[in-house]
Amino acid sequence: MDADAGWEDEGETPWPYPWSPIHDVKNMPEPNSFWGKSDLRLDLIHLNDVLNFNLSNINRIIYYHAHPVDVFFGIHPHELVREPGASPCFPNINARVEHIEMSGAGLVSAQQFVEDIRESMDELSHVPSVAVGRLKNLPGVPSGVALKVAYRPLMAQAMQKRALRGAMLTRLSQHILELKRAEWATRKITLHWPEMLPSDDYNEAQTAQIWQGIGVSADTLLQRGGFDPDVEREKKVEEEPEPAPIQIVAPPGAPSAPDMMGAASDGQQMDAGTSDASQQSAA
Repeated sequence: MDADAGWEDEGETPWPYPWSPIHDVKNMPEPNSFWGKSDLRLDLIHLNDVLNFNLSNINRIIYYHAHPVDVFFGIHPHELVREPGASPCFPNINARVEHIEMSGAGLVSAQQFVEDIRESMDELSHVPSVAVGRLKNLPGVPSGVALKVAYRPLMAQAMQKRALRGAMLTRLSQHILELKRAEWATRKITLHWPEMLPSDDYNEAQTAQIWQGIGVSADTLLQRGGFDPDVEREKKVEEEPEPAPIQIVAPPGAPSAPDMMGAASDGQQMDAGTSDASQQSAA
């Protein structure tokens, strides 16, 4: 081959691992296909060509009919006065002027056909129109539930891709660890995917309080919020202040601590003398 011209094999090194150094994954599930299902299918590409053709037709219509053309009947062109401030005077009382302009219904029908094509493309691509900034199909101000419903096809497609790529990324991470140390190949790999839709932290916190009130564990709530319960416990222990030393404030006139200690020692000596005297009397 021309590509191998000038190259010589100096040696071969066998691959010491049972798995391939190249990892692959399908784009989308499809039987009997190595690459999987493509995001841009032929029918979607055809609809895109149809969309561009109709947009070009609308642009051509507007180009020729955006400015109405005046048509004069019963008037000679020399009788037209178009100077600023001039008053036109037509000797023919039957003269009339008409305009050649496009019909609004025809342009509206063409625009509606374009919208139908775009909706069909959204269904085939699983990408809602709101994802590219077209919000007119949503009623009023879109809420969180409305956005979730609108993004459901795209989220379902993303979940399929995460399932396929997650298995490949897990194997790849284990093999990378095995390259470093053989015993690391059995370590558990956990993938953390980001949220696909933005959420309202205030509403999420209120929902977490409600769930905690009905018995949901704190670990589950922390995991749902994207936190690691074990890490949060360690940080909470580190942030707790050290307990302050206990101080006893004596009332006015009370003996001080050294006096109390001296009195206690004198009492112990008196008790010891009394016990010695009792032992001698008993003897």
